[in-house]
Amino acid sequence: MKLTLDLPMQLKGLGESGEFSAVAWDYAKVDRHGDMILPGAFDKSLTDHAELGSMPAMLWQHKGDEPIGAWLGLEDTGQGLEAHGKLELSIPRAAEAYALLKSRALSLSIGFQAKASDVYNKDGIRYFKGVDLTEISLVSVPANPGAVVRSVKCLSDCESPRDFEGLVRDALGLSRRQAKTLTGLAWPALSGRDGEEAEEQERDLAAVAAQIKNITALIQKR
Repeated sequence: MKLTLDLPMQLKGLGESGEFSAVAWDYAKVDRHGDMILPGAFDKSLTDHAELGSMPAMLWQHKGDEPIGAWLGLEDTGQGLEAHGKLELSIPRAAEAYALLKSRALSLSIGFQAKASDVYNKDGIRYFKGVDLTEISLVSVPANPGAVVRSVKCLSDCESPRDFEGLVRDALGLSRRQAKTLTGLAWPALSGRDGEEAEEQERDLAAVAAQIKNITALIQKR
């Protein structure tokens, strides 16, 4: 069977990079549809993704033709499934999702497949002891009360050039040398910024970083 389960998100802040971390499922919670995913249910799926070098898709409203970013990491903590992802803000729909995240208007919804042998019902609750996680979408309707956003990487949180360098290296996939170069160029302008000026500078920075990545990729192919 193929199913989707919805999860609410509570943002604590959102940076222009579009990168965030969230609890994608809380094992202690029964969702509002009466479904409960048990601890360890994601284990095989996570192992399969790791072996294949793949990740569940990040979709908009479960639409297979509308990817809006990528999940960068998934971890079963024993209490639930934590996900680390990044919206691709150059995509109009992802930019829309970003704006809605800022106003706390979106939730997470997982899409998965489950074998009949991995599902059972007890006392009106449907339990899943094994699932094949295929996608995690940003949606508008919440269901599981235990999913929260743990952290969001934000340029405004950087208090030093070292903080900034680490953020752009991780968020934009730059090499250490590229991150140092970008930091040297951008940090003097970004430090001391505020309000709308900060948002405009961060958007410009993301565009510059994308150009650096493209140029580097072309050089490496030669």
